[in-house]
Amino acid sequence: MRMNATTSEFKEVASVFNGLCKNFFKKNIKNIMDYRVFLEQSRSSIRDLLFNFLQQGPIKYSIKVESTYEIPNTDVRENRAFKTKCMTLFLDTDINNILNEDFIKIIQEENDMMLKGSDFSLVSIDGILININKYSPFEDIEISGGYIKKEKIIRNDNGSLIITKNEELANK
Repeated sequence: MRMNATTSEFKEVASVFNGLCKNFFKKNIKNIMDYRVFLEQSRSSIRDLLFNFLQQGPIKYSIKVESTYEIPNTDVRENRAFKTKCMTLFLDTDINNILNEDFIKIIQEENDMMLKGSDFSLVSIDGILININKYSPFEDIEISGGYIKKEKIIRNDNGSLIITKNEELANK
């Protein structure tokens, strides 16, 4: 279904758990053979897709670039995927900065594969698959000896959790 796409826009290809988890695919219909160029040409579409979902609340997402490689002068072909780790985004997250890190990771993964001397050559960059999950942390966070109510926890700028002054333990 994904590879039969006829547009270079992101299309929803899967949705599970009543829409909490969705996959979107963008086919490389221009047959761009350079990862940097393909990712940069896709940047605004990715940013817009993520931004639209953020309007409904925090999300977790990951990016996977799917490609086809072959060993020249043989019939050996393999599908390869270069992916990012799952990241949490909030409305105030700098999406462009996060995408810069993601693109560097994907390009580095592809470079690492080529440096291993696998004899494979790129046939095509097939497309980008983006997984988006609505993010809602557990109501209570379990700690040793009890639980901390979610509303007693705030997120600071460096991504760690801080317990406010009037924390309460609710033994359960």
